[in-house]
Amino acid sequence: MEIQALKKLNSLKLILFWNLFLAIILVLSACGDLVKESDTGACNNAIDSRNYDTAL
Repeated sequence: MEIQALKKLNSLKLILFWNLFLAIILVLSACGDLVKESDTGACNNAIDSRNYDTAL
């Protein structure tokens, strides 16, 4: 009986671990959507003129 309880507990721990891991991946991938996109033309012009501070 005690062995079955330990197996269930370990299974729950494993499920919680993977849920937490996937949640972290989801949050990190969603953060990319919050970044403001820059004007491509302005970036290309800055790169062409070797103004790398503006390009970044």
